[in-house]
Amino acid sequence: MRLWRYQHELETLEGRYHLRRLLGSGGMADVCLAWDAREQREVAIKVIKPDELDQRALNRFMKEASKIAHWQHPHILQVYSDLKLELIDPAHGSMVPYIVMEYAAGGDLHKRLRPGQPFSLNGILTLGSQLCSAVAYAHKHGVIHRDLKPLNILFRVLPDASEQVVLSDFGLAVEISATHHTYASGGTLPYMAPEQFRGAAIPESDIFALGVILYQLCTGRLPFRRTLYEIGRDIANNKELQSPPPPSSLQPLLPPDLDMVILRALAHDPQQRYQNAEDFWTSARAALLEPSPNVSSTFTSPRMTRITPLPPGDFQSIDLASEDFLSNPTNLDDLDNNDDAFNALSGDDELVPDSPAAFSSQPMQRSLTLSDKQFGSGQSSHPSAQPDSMQQSLTLRKRPRSQIDSMQRSLTPRQRQRSQDDSLLESLVPKHQRRSQSGSSQVSLARSRQHSGDASVQRSLTPSRRQSARTTRESSPLSRHKRSSTGSPPTRHPYRTIVLATILLLVLIGSALFALPGLRPLTAPIITILGRNHATITITASSQIERDTYTVIGVPRDPDTTKFQLTTHPITATLQSPPQTIQATGKTQSPGKAATGSLLFSNGSFASFTLGKGTQIKASNGIIVLTDEEITIPPADPNKQVAGQSTVKAHAAELNTKGNIATLTINQNCCGKDFVFVKNTEPFTGGQDPQDYRFVTQQDAQEGMKATLEQTTTQARDRLRQQLRTGEAMAGEPQCTSKLAANPAIGDNGTNITSSQVSVSVTCQAQAYSQQELQKLLAPKLQQKASTDLGNGYTQHGGMAIRFSQAKVSGEQISWVVEASGTWTYAWSKTSRQQVAHYLAGRSVAEARSWLQGQPGVASLTIDYPGDLLPTNPDQITIAIKS
Repeated sequence: MRLWRYQHELETLEGRYHLRRLLGSGGMADVCLAWDAREQREVAIKVIKPDELDQRALNRFMKEASKIAHWQHPHILQVYSDLKLELIDPAHGSMVPYIVMEYAAGGDLHKRLRPGQPFSLNGILTLGSQLCSAVAYAHKHGVIHRDLKPLNILFRVLPDASEQVVLSDFGLAVEISATHHTYASGGTLPYMAPEQFRGAAIPESDIFALGVILYQLCTGRLPFRRTLYEIGRDIANNKELQSPPPPSSLQPLLPPDLDMVILRALAHDPQQRYQNAEDFWTSARAALLEPSPNVSSTFTSPRMTRITPLPPGDFQSIDLASEDFLSNPTNLDDLDNNDDAFNALSGDDELVPDSPAAFSSQPMQRSLTLSDKQFGSGQSSHPSAQPDSMQQSLTLRKRPRSQIDSMQRSLTPRQRQRSQDDSLLESLVPKHQRRSQSGSSQVSLARSRQHSGDASVQRSLTPSRRQSARTTRESSPLSRHKRSSTGSPPTRHPYRTIVLATILLLVLIGSALFALPGLRPLTAPIITILGRNHATITITASSQIERDTYTVIGVPRDPDTTKFQLTTHPITATLQSPPQTIQATGKTQSPGKAATGSLLFSNGSFASFTLGKGTQIKASNGIIVLTDEEITIPPADPNKQVAGQSTVKAHAAELNTKGNIATLTINQNCCGKDFVFVKNTEPFTGGQDPQDYRFVTQQDAQEGMKATLEQTTTQARDRLRQQLRTGEAMAGEPQCTSKLAANPAIGDNGTNITSSQVSVSVTCQAQAYSQQELQKLLAPKLQQKASTDLGNGYTQHGGMAIRFSQAKVSGEQISWVVEASGTWTYAWSKTSRQQVAHYLAGRSVAEARSWLQGQPGVASLTIDYPGDLLPTNPDQITIAIKS
């Protein structure tokens, strides 16, 4: 791109910043994307506009650059240097001031906001933590930002494609200790605190802006809609700012505690606000992670609840207004090997059926399950929650959990099978028949066990149809004949055909039910009969990339780990290339030289005569000669009858060989006076014509040696790595410098040179350290941060990645800003998987999917099951985990 300043096109600045495109334009400056050829990176350059270039704007630019140029914080946009000035028009003294900054490729927060749409909860948790950290850092360094707003909140894209929040634009910032502010009216209207409109700015003004931003993120709208007229009227009347509507009145799913946090930050009186950004975010984060009032009372224990933030780059992954997400999911890990936690959740005792057989006929239902209101239905789809006469006839009493387990173990396999058959038979009986035949249902169940030969047929018929079939068999002549002749029960072999026909009929009916979505809930009994009643739920465990930055100091010996010191030692490698012939492309012309000589003047008058410097004398051949200095010719001597004489240096007017004139070429009267005579008693010599010649330029050498330089640098780096000891690595990239040597010398020396012999030498330097020592130093700190951010349940997966940057040398010590990162994955224990299977038993696939998606530790999931209702037996549900 080309940037116009003072009728000049700017494509590069300082010879190293190549402008690529315009990122944005404000009232005071243009921001351009540029390529830094020296550091080989993209940068953002803020260039002040000519119309705004006054001392006030220049002071603001210098303030922005000088304040944060030396700050080192992961969430503050890095300014690479102080204010720079580019002289583009020496004749008029026109200069372009600019600042070179880090380029945040993720854009700004303003572009990600949607009117009326809340930001994602995960995005709020990540953004709020990092933004408040940056504001707190600025306040600790005595700086008030004064212009916090979404346009100044940018996103840095990291090498792994995740993102970090970075705070930018400190141009309106002021010192906390300042007695007055040059830009008292600075700021953006919707985010300005009341005291800013009166010309004051204090740290609590930034807390007010943070409150506005959090309100906007949580509700999708600004808390105040004020015009300049209204603000001026309120200031004139000394009227306090009215509190905005509580956020929960706009988004009912927001916790009420969050209202108090935000409204306190937006208080008119600064003393009533939070006094620092850390306290504000601690309160806001705690309120955001509080249980939602819409959640079942079963989940009122705060320590059983955790909402886990996702990776920093995912700022739009979960809708804050989603009831599924705010429904306070159970933290299953807190239940692992912790009876106290379970009892606190569900009570010490459980309601269980009175008899073992009746107990086994229904899957064990604990109060661990969420209220069905969470799934948007007023009635549970779990079989145990459906009213029927069989369940009503069971006498429920409280039994300890240990007794329940004992009762389960006391059942024989045959009893368990019968109880499951009874459940299936009951599910095939219409509800109205179950209500009207409460007693006969249990009688039929008991009788059905007496005939094992036709159990499969009996279980597939309703009680009324079984009675009809029994009457038909008894009235059959063949049946009466067999009973009278044998005196024993009739054989059941003919019913095998009926069983096969029934199974075939069920297959056909099942196919039709699967084809019609509205009838799919009726397929669960058929799936059970066909032996396909097993579900596999595959969960992809959530993973989170944790990263943090540390300042590590390298020392030659005796490191102090409490001060983050690390043993390092320097390594150096130098390599020189063979000379190469570089042809000259530089062309120039040497100027001509004027011929020089001397002139003898004679004065025939009796008075002295003076000639000024540069007096022109024209020779007989037309050549003009100029005197080099002023001359006074003495008068003639009347006694001796001799003219006065004087000699002066002179040169030809033209720079060529024409001025090389012979002796007495000038021999004539001079200066319009008859009594003054001039002549050259010696020839004029030394005149030369202009000449063209060539020389080797710096560009010739750089382009001709480019490939050799790259090859030599690579070889020098390799030689540097060979000096590393076992287990060592280099702290950051090695620093390599190059030097060209040429014979004849490069450049215009005033002589004709057609080529030069050029060689390049490269010297690479680095600091070596022990990888094991650094891992041992940083691993506990990163693990501590992961435990704080993620809580229990996450374990590190893989190793720790380390990246060095911003090296600084001080004497024998060298320090780096080191970024350490690692991946933590949610660990699903066997107990957690069993509890999930118990909870999901009998629920619909849609409900199971919705509930699981709201649980911590679930990144994605698949459910492999042919029906719409999961099996009622938890043993028939497999929870598979993959990372």
